[in-house]
Amino acid sequence: LGYFEFTPDGTLTFNTIVPPPPRPTITSITRVGDVTSVSFTTTASATYRLRYTNEAGLGAPVSTWTSGSSINGTGAVLSLADTNSAGIRFYAVEAQQATNRSETEINNRN
Repeated sequence: LGYFEFTPDGTLTFNTIVPPPPRPTITSITRVGDVTSVSFTTTASATYRLRYTNEAGLGAPVSTWTSGSSINGTGAVLSLADTNSAGIRFYAVEAQQATNRSETEINNRN
């Protein structure tokens, strides 16, 4: 899936559109001492980032929550950890395609 671009200098470029990865499903959240581990489903070639907020941030979009650690997906259930002494935190896992665009160029200039 993709589209072609033809520039005035005679370069033809095919741009591949990579669909976004499926949303991860949080499968478990565990806390031992000050470490919270969030486990979730992944797909290969996607990157996953843990985001968190306290009660005050719940009204804000998840994209504005604090970014925690990240990991590359493998297709298995993986975990990210957050070390904190806060009593209450809310978590979300954000997925992003590792490669958003790939190109193949054909130069038609003679």
